Amino acid sequence: MSTSASLSSEFGKDHGLIHEVVVTGRKVGAGAAFWSRLAHNEDLFRSIVSAVAGMVVATRPFDPVRFIGEGWGIIPEERDLRSAELSEVDFFTAIFETCLKEKETSIKGEEKLTRLKVGKSVRFGVTVFMGLWFDYEQCKEDSILERLYKEKGITYLDFFGDVLLGPRGFRSVLCLCRSAGGVWGWSYRWLDYDWNANNHSASLANGDLGLGVKSS
Repeated sequence: MSTSASLSSEFGKDHGLIHEVVVTGRKVGAGAAFWSRLAHNEDLFRSIVSAVAGMVVATRPFDPVRFIGEGWGIIPEERDLRSAELSEVDFFTAIFETCLKEKETSIKGEEKLTRLKVGKSVRFGVTVFMGLWFDYEQCKEDSILERLYKEKGITYLDFFGDVLLGPRGFRSVLCLCRSAGGVWGWSYRWLDYDWNANNHSASLANGDLGLGVKSS
């Protein structure tokens, strides 16, 4: 299919969806005045998009050398390829796991990785991390991370879908943490460290995979 034909096809789909939106809007009282206000009020449009879109974030490419520094790399055999194939993630459906068993207060990162693998959930990796971090840098208080804090009390997330190897040979994963001052920052955490009940790992139930997968 040519590029122009593809664009025409996509426009046709969008046009049909817009018609359905207008029809549904009429049923609930959205007439010309409503659409006029929506068309000319960017803040109103943004609030509606935020409400409808949920907590969706687009994934982004990750280069360990450019982002962290020389000598850093991703361990290929530890990648959760299902996460690497995601083009977007809706954090409304995400799982936040500690992997602690009854009476445990902490476990080593390597043990947590093993338990996450056994659980078969889709372990979010570096591209999801990068999408969240980019979203936070762009949106700050309106970011997905801030919504996770306000709505779910999340102050820490790590990303076991990719294990990194540092220049000193330590295995680690990326994490995002909210400071007491209300600012999110990123870091990496060695798998030799202890993980406790505050250290949530972001993942997705295997059955929920599909909507945000990249097309081949």
